[in-house]
Order: sequence, then structure tokens, then C-alpha cells
Amino acid sequence: MLITEKFVFIHVPKTGGDFIRRVCIRRLPEDWLVKTNIAKHGEDTDIPEEYRHLPRFALVRNPWDWHVSWYHYLMGSGRPDHHRDRVREQNPWFVDLTDDFTLDFPATIRNLYQPDPDNPSSRRKLVRRADREGVDLLTLHFRRQLSESIADGSVTIGRFENLRHDFHDFLSNNDVPLTDRFRVELFERPPVNRSKRSRYQEYFDDDLAALLAGRASEIIDAWGYTFEDVGDEAHGADPRST
Repeated sequence: MLITEKFVFIHVPKTGGDFIRRVCIRRLPEDWLVKTNIAKHGEDTDIPEEYRHLPRFALVRNPWDWHVSWYHYLMGSGRPDHHRDRVREQNPWFVDLTDDFTLDFPATIRNLYQPDPDNPSSRRKLVRRADREGVDLLTLHFRRQLSESIADGSVTIGRFENLRHDFHDFLSNNDVPLTDRFRVELFERPPVNRSKRSRYQEYFDDDLAALLAGRASEIIDAWGYTFEDVGDEAHGADPRST
């Protein structure tokens, strides 16, 4: 989570939050930035009392695209070998889920949402909660991180697909003064933390796309996403490879 003297940014995983954080850290006045021990993907209920009045910003993403990004990030696609060592340490459940990084995207997502009852080792607490609630991981992150803010109307939710403009509009609408250098950084800085991958539609068959549509219906309905959306561009990857 990024807390400043002017606003709070709640970082939902895999929605472009690292880009937002880096732009702010590089170009906002240093004395605006509040030092906290809140986790990177902390919840709105973690916001200290003295900053709870501030406007809040978060991002949403097409759920089909989000899952492709999530998978490739944890698989370490296009990243140095030590990335997988870090995943083994921090996300051992994903290693089990992918049979030690050997399963492709469709098999991994089916393991995630249609689990083998005889293999409980891949059932992280967060995933078990998603099963109980009948939702996908992105919806669960939203419920966990943003429920209070959505309920009381204190958060503006931009789209990953229009991240730069939506963040700029949020800041402008809340009278946050911005320098020209900040605007240049926001609109011209290249994306960060991307994984090597193709367009998300190439990873789904009809049944898998429908499975995710059911799990992610809350976000799909709320923001009008469809499987045919343009989505994020390809990053030089073969969708059949890991």
C-alpha cells in the first residue's frame, strides 16, 4: 500500500500497481510519502486513522487477462532463474499447483478452480476461501482489500487497461497538485514488471473461459469486461510454452 499526505493507493496484485508506486516514489515530493509497515497488498482496514479521510485509488483488470498475467509472473516467464527460487520460498503452494512449474496455463487454472480432492497440498488458505465463496482470486483480493472502501464510496477504481489516464484523472479530481515532470513520468514511462506472454485469449479453450466467467462474474458484471476485450498486448511469448 502506498500512503501519501494527499491520497492512498491500495495495490491489488497484478493490476499495474508497481508502475503507480514507482512513478509516485520518483516524482511526488518526498515529504508526501508516509512510511508504514503495511504490506504491499494490504487491506483498506489497515489504513491508519489519521489517513482514513483521504481519497483512495485502486485498479481493476479483465479477469481472463489477470489470470494469464498472474500465472506467467509466478512461473517466471522471461525472468532470471532465481525468480523461481523466490517463488519456491514465498509461494510453495504454486509450485505444488503447477507440479514444480511443469504444467501449462489451462492445467494450472483447472487445478486451481477444479481441484483434486486427493491432493490438498495445493490448497492455499486464500484458494480455499475462494472455493467457499465461489469466486476467483481477483474477486477475492477485491473483497479482502477493498470491501470497506467500496461500501462507503471512498475509493475510485480505475481500469488497468486505462491506467495512466484513470490515475491522472483521480489525482486531478482530488486537487492533487502535479508537476510537469510527474505527468511526463506517468504518461511516458514504460510498463514495469511485465512477464513474457501472448494475448490472453490464446490461453483459453471455451470451457476454461466459461469456468472463469462464472468465478469472476462479480467483476465482469460490475466493470463490463468481456472475453473479447482487446486486453494487454503480447510480450513475445508462445502461449503453448511456460
